[in-house]
Amino acid sequence: MEGKVFYFIYINSRNAISVQAIANGSHNETYIQGVSLLDGEQGKIKTFRKDRVINFFDSYEEASRELADIADKIDSSIYTLKPLKPSSFDIHFTGFKKDTKLELEDLAVKSGMVIRKSVTKSLKLLCYGYNASQKKMDTARGMGIIILNEALFRQFLETGDFTESL
Repeated sequence: MEGKVFYFIYINSRNAISVQAIANGSHNETYIQGVSLLDGEQGKIKTFRKDRVINFFDSYEEASRELADIADKIDSSIYTLKPLKPSSFDIHFTGFKKDTKLELEDLAVKSGMVIRKSVTKSLKLLCYGYNASQKKMDTARGMGIIILNEALFRQFLETGDFTESL
């Protein structure tokens, strides 16, 4: 469970129900903690009580669908639904020749990713080529952004995993 990404529906202490997404998750008997992936909360360390988690899911989209499905069954006098915060998967490409960069950006967009023109706090991935700026890579690493080369990015698109090399 350590270091994993978690998607779940959560009831907070004010009885508000929401979808949560955290990376670099860790846990003990009572709590789950990780870095929020939600827009407006990205990069913040958040802690959740395990007994307030309704269910875990494999993706943000799956959790969102489940929350929408249970919305009609929730007693609104007790619980309130928090509006879903859109979650985007932001990526930046650097150090590539123009044609390669355009091809990779096209692949990313077709996979539902949002292309960013610079390293930003909402960035999830930085994909680098042969001519990448070391300063840009250091900045991304300092912000906790995952850095991949082209081969690992393509592997990620095919398999959804980039933790093992080709």
